[in-house]
Amino acid sequence: MEGKCLKCKEGRIIFTIAEGFIVKYLETAIKLAEKYDVDNYTKQNLRLLKNAIEGIFGKEREKQQNIEKWF
Repeated sequence: MEGKCLKCKEGRIIFTIAEGFIVKYLETAIKLAEKYDVDNYTKQNLRLLKNAIEGIFGKEREKQQNIEKWF
């Protein structure tokens, strides 16, 4: 049944999750965890999550910059 709906047993399930949906707030969460010194367990889980995401999608590409930076 792999790749098919478990409920209706039909159709092909397509992986449609975009990287941006997953990592949108990850860096912010890591920074907040450091800033407010949350427990090590939570900080470690955030870092592990980041590593897992990078393993799936690759490392973060260079962020788009404003053209004004070059002038």
